[in-house]
Amino acid sequence: MRRPFLLLLFICVSRVANAQNTINHKNAGDSLVNTGSFTSAIESYTKAISDNLNDKSKLSELYSKRSLAESAVGQYLKAADDGSLSIAANPRYANAYWSRGSAFYYQKFYNKAIEDYQKAIDLYKDVPSAQAILYSKLAQCNYGLKLYQKALDYTDKALELDSASGDAYEQRGLIYYRIGSFQLAVTAFSRAAKLLKDSPVLSSTLYQLSALSRKKIMQYQDAIADCDSSLNLNQKNIGALLVRATIYTDIGEFQLAENDYKDCISKLNTPKARAFATDVFEGKAMSDFCLNLYKDAIDNCKKAINIDSNRYYAYYVMAKSQLKLSLRDSAISNFKKVLQLDTSKKSTSYIFSLFYTGDPEAALKVLGDQIKAPKNPYDLTVSNYNMACLCALLNNEEQTISYLKKALGSGYPVKYAIFDEDFNNIKNTQQFKEITKN
Repeated sequence: MRRPFLLLLFICVSRVANAQNTINHKNAGDSLVNTGSFTSAIESYTKAISDNLNDKSKLSELYSKRSLAESAVGQYLKAADDGSLSIAANPRYANAYWSRGSAFYYQKFYNKAIEDYQKAIDLYKDVPSAQAILYSKLAQCNYGLKLYQKALDYTDKALELDSASGDAYEQRGLIYYRIGSFQLAVTAFSRAAKLLKDSPVLSSTLYQLSALSRKKIMQYQDAIADCDSSLNLNQKNIGALLVRATIYTDIGEFQLAENDYKDCISKLNTPKARAFATDVFEGKAMSDFCLNLYKDAIDNCKKAINIDSNRYYAYYVMAKSQLKLSLRDSAISNFKKVLQLDTSKKSTSYIFSLFYTGDPEAALKVLGDQIKAPKNPYDLTVSNYNMACLCALLNNEEQTISYLKKALGSGYPVKYAIFDEDFNNIKNTQQFKEITKN
């Protein structure tokens, strides 16, 4: 009679041991997720799953957790599959739909993600804090579908449920930026940054986004202050440093821009930072050009092009630098490269490349069309300034002054206009001095 008893005891002990192993592996996975060690977390959740194949409720939770960890490391197909396994194990488990929705979102399957997030909202009917996050995620999906008003409506729902939702304010900022409502974007990003202050890296990014929005409405000093706040929170945020460098260039503070670009280059030592490398080298080339460092400008353009051969702005700055060095044939070749690469046929680089390759009428037409139908006030100001430069190059003083007045009156930096060599032929005129005096 002892053998059945011992067998039963062994089974019970095994079940207790498996249950404890499941708890240990699950807790280990949770801890690893909290420290950002997602690959190790996946391994822990996998062990917990293998120890717990018969408990559907626990399986559903474990598959869902593994799915989120897989999404965090870009394994979106596996994440979607695990989300489906989680749903199969327990169709009433809200997080199962949440995790699969996230996997669909990252694959840009926005409509599928919307279905899953909506199902999760329905299952979380008594948990408003979770619903608020999910409404923010619905806003993200509609943003991806370019349904911006619908996306804004979902952020409204999120904020009705949780007025302190930093995620909702962040999403509102992104939507407002995309539709050109830059002041509203500033307000949303600033609010999100304050609400998410306990996450310094995320808050740093939000101040960076606020700075970008301020740049678009020419609030340059406030934009610089936002960049400073961003860098105070995260000194490794090369994006904020890059934005500040571009602002310094815009306002004619070329040496300050040069210093920031040098700092950016010194930080290009991680895969995440290297994603900014092309922008950094392009920007550094422009600050070199403005400081009359034409050979350095060409070298940095080449570095940008070596990373991405389609960067027409790098070809444009290189061409301008080559003109300064009397390398006209090389310059014309690179201006033509700009015309070839810029398929939008609307950029400043494209417009002035038309001029330098002998087609000023086409350049005037593109700019004229932009002035007639600007996307937003910032674009109109820039187009007016570019038209002033083009008219100056064509020795049309009256039109130059007319368009320059409009640009400077709308906030275009006077210091940059005083520097700009396109106006060399009118800088000594009384009208130019009058409209550019501080």
